[in-house]
Amino acid sequence: MNQPTAATTRNKPGAARQSNLELLRILSALMIIACHFSTFGHFEDRIGFTERNLFLAALSPILGYGGVCIFVLISGYFSVNSKFNWQRVAKIALETTFYALTVYLVMTLSFHKQIDASQIVKTLLAVLNGYYWYPTVFIALMIISPFLNKLLHSLSTKSFRRFLLVLFITVCAIPTFLNVNYIYNDFVMMIFYYSAAAYVRLHPQEIFNKKLLWATVSVVSWIGAAFATVWRVTATKTEFSQYYTPNFGRRNGVLVFTLGMGLFLFFRSLKLPGSGSSRIINTLSSTTLGVYLAHTHPNVVRDWLFFEQFHSAEKKGWALVITAAFATVTIFFVC
Repeated sequence: MNQPTAATTRNKPGAARQSNLELLRILSALMIIACHFSTFGHFEDRIGFTERNLFLAALSPILGYGGVCIFVLISGYFSVNSKFNWQRVAKIALETTFYALTVYLVMTLSFHKQIDASQIVKTLLAVLNGYYWYPTVFIALMIISPFLNKLLHSLSTKSFRRFLLVLFITVCAIPTFLNVNYIYNDFVMMIFYYSAAAYVRLHPQEIFNKKLLWATVSVVSWIGAAFATVWRVTATKTEFSQYYTPNFGRRNGVLVFTLGMGLFLFFRSLKLPGSGSSRIINTLSSTTLGVYLAHTHPNVVRDWLFFEQFHSAEKKGWALVITAAFATVTIFFVC
């Protein structure tokens, strides 16, 4: 995925890229692919899934949602002190359109199917019509970032904390514990993630550097969200309980945010050997958006790749874990 794009990890033009965060970007791309192994693998069609298999299947969606959170966190961390760049927005838009059109044509012709003119139009307007949800929302976030940055820079530490608390309650806490959507959408979610990382950049504190703490937060959040998902699926029997049962596995869930923030703060403090900059890591991280756009093409790739090629929903137990890991790494390097 040249990816669900994060701001390039530089402090200023000409500065060396911070490969610790570029490495995190690669990890986040792998997390998102693992998520898609589950979400596009039609696990909901699998009859007789045991709680163990359900738990294993629930681990990967949480990773993907956390990966999305991380990409936005990285962007907020660097973009809050950066000037707006229309060329960067145009690059993301053009790359999204290129992959939408090219993958559609290649896959359609490969399977000897007829090209649909309406699909061509949709791919050409991929950024505007939300063909892929992430680039559309991310570009909108980048367009408002100059105004958002001015707001964030104007806030005192105390006011900034209150601002984040309000966003956390409305974007994460209420939707998680009441399982409702009326005060949440992906755009507002990204504004919250962006602002949270901007706070880390503008108001550094010693607690942000405690790697063991944030590694623990990440692991506990991941496992906890998977257990909560299994409990919610197996324990809710009535329509009332399904509506009011907390949903920690949702894309904007509390534990998804703590997973993403925990990994972000861990890798932010991670020191790589030597100069801290790796050409291999930086090169791989630059491919993340392309990987994302290629393997999640909504019309011709997703079901074919995960359901028909890797047979995601047919796996059980450790075969499920091994297949998911193999598929994730293979897709990242092939796409």
